[in-house]
Amino acid sequence: MKKIKFALLFLALSCRQQERIVNNPTVDKWINATINIQCIQSGGKKTVDVYDQYSKHLISRDQLLKKTDSINRHRLRVSGTAVYLICKNHHYLITSRHLLNDASIGTNAIFNNIVLVSDTNYISKTRVMDGNQNMTTSEIEPHLFMWLCYKFSSIDQDIAIVCLEGDSEGPYFWKTLNKRGYKPIETSDIDDKCNIRRGDNIMAVGFTEIISDKGKKSLPSSAFNWEAYNYSRPVVTFGSIADPEKDKNYFLGNIFVYHGNSGGPIVVNDKLVGITCGAVIEGDSTNSSKKKYYMMNYSKFMKSSIIEPLLESFDSYLFHGR
Repeated sequence: MKKIKFALLFLALSCRQQERIVNNPTVDKWINATINIQCIQSGGKKTVDVYDQYSKHLISRDQLLKKTDSINRHRLRVSGTAVYLICKNHHYLITSRHLLNDASIGTNAIFNNIVLVSDTNYISKTRVMDGNQNMTTSEIEPHLFMWLCYKFSSIDQDIAIVCLEGDSEGPYFWKTLNKRGYKPIETSDIDDKCNIRRGDNIMAVGFTEIISDKGKKSLPSSAFNWEAYNYSRPVVTFGSIADPEKDKNYFLGNIFVYHGNSGGPIVVNDKLVGITCGAVIEGDSTNSSKKKYYMMNYSKFMKSSIIEPLLESFDSYLFHGR
């Protein structure tokens, strides 16, 4: 019911904002630099245990296949947004730390697999329909493995950068993005000082849960680890700076964002000033024994000034050997 209410709220807001989106070069630019990613958790100990049973002849091959198929189908998947960047001829994804972090493995561990969720703008040109009216395509979807090169900020800064040159699948990933019409931003598009003021107009681009979901895939079990299960479309919203929070790593905005927007860009005057983190959650202190939480009408964004130091930390890896 909550998700339905948020969807209805968004639809009401989007009707008023639609005229701001049509034929707007700034909107087009940031849509083309924003992608939907899905992080897939590894099978972990469950998969190891099943193969151990098989090696000890405790289960048959058919049982092995059924068990691993079930594990793959129920792996944790987390969807969010990332910004596509080119810097010094190298390609990167900027996103949220909490989106990529697989906490079940460790504080600084990344999800086992990261896959691109295909945009219907591209798929509509190549799609076919299967017997269940699911969209399918014969094109190999790009994915990234957990040994890729990435940098996490501190937890409180909540930004992550993935280098698409550091993984064996990385070049295929960014070449696929280019083929599909995505265009990376450059460092000149980032406000590295996060020079914002209260009341500044802001724009958010992201893949809001439910609203962005535009169709399901019919995936064979062999593709569960390597492909997203859906197609999506980006959502654009507008608002203003509520509080620049001058002495903090984040700022607050009066703008609609929801699950799935994490990692997406916040733009002021065609410059990246922040990365979507979440929403402000406050507690009801009148009853400490039964603390109730409610969401304030503010969204939280990590400042763009965090990005440059993280990017610079890649230099020794990319330019001085591995």
